[in-house]
Amino acid sequence: MLLLMAWHGLPATPDLHLLEHGPVATWSGCMRIVALLTLLACAPPAATVNPAEATTWNVYDGEDIVLTVQNRPGVLLSVAHPPPGVPLPEHPFLNGASHSASHEHQLRQLLEASDDMDAFLAALDDAGFRLVVD
Repeated sequence: MLLLMAWHGLPATPDLHLLEHGPVATWSGCMRIVALLTLLACAPPAATVNPAEATTWNVYDGEDIVLTVQNRPGVLLSVAHPPPGVPLPEHPFLNGASHSASHEHQLRQLLEASDDMDAFLAALDDAGFRLVVD
């Protein structure tokens, strides 16, 4: 802990009050930071799905397919091609390809409002899209 405080230029005193409207650093505040960093370092990695075991859904608006998604981390493919040299956007819990430019904005909004694959599938269903497991 003393090394951490010294690294940040803080003297090793139990109560440090920086003058001139600066932040207040205390031992308990530093201990909270160390505890948080320890928890983050020890946390298990995010669950991933083997691509061979991923489920694929085709998403329809009426009879038109508008999206294909899998429950594994991957990339988001748009109908529009990205400019040369621009990497495809990656996503932490799904791999997907849009099939309809006119639906991409709505699909993006539903995805951004979802915390995980189950929430995204529920949002698609609530918005009136038909989900078919491939």
